[in-house]
Amino acid sequence: MAMAMTTSTTTTTLARARVARVSRRASLARGERTAARAVDANVAYAVAQQDVAFALCVMGEALNTRENVAEGTPGRPNLAFVGPASGALCGAFALIQSDNELASPAGLALGAVATLALGYQYAKRFDETPRNPLEWPGPRLMPTLGVLFSLFAFLANVEALPRVLSPLAI
Repeated sequence: MAMAMTTSTTTTTLARARVARVSRRASLARGERTAARAVDANVAYAVAQQDVAFALCVMGEALNTRENVAEGTPGRPNLAFVGPASGALCGAFALIQSDNELASPAGLALGAVATLALGYQYAKRFDETPRNPLEWPGPRLMPTLGVLFSLFAFLANVEALPRVLSPLAI
């Protein structure tokens, strides 16, 4: 008993799809409008999160230091200054996350100004805090770290401004 097997063959031809490259200039010449984000999402999230994290750390450090350092001691943080500056950083977070053409750069500028102010406050605290050679790392450690972290947060805000103001310049 012999069986005959029939096989059907299918020929498949793969065609390569053509993708037309459209430049920004060509699309603007045709009058096409594309919805572009005011800020690259990754840049906005990173800077805004750093601003909020820095604000929380500043407030936590100020409250902790005020609790542990006697009133009248030089270098004790001033909550009347630290509170509004931390609030400004939280406001910068909200402005940056709004993804508005005007609010996002304003949020970055507000964040830069607030971090500069906090950096000045930390430098002033560093100068006012008496040095104690018997303690390590010493009472000047937190103001020193505050100056350093203020600089980092300031640079994050300032470096994001060109990306926001001109999305093509990276």
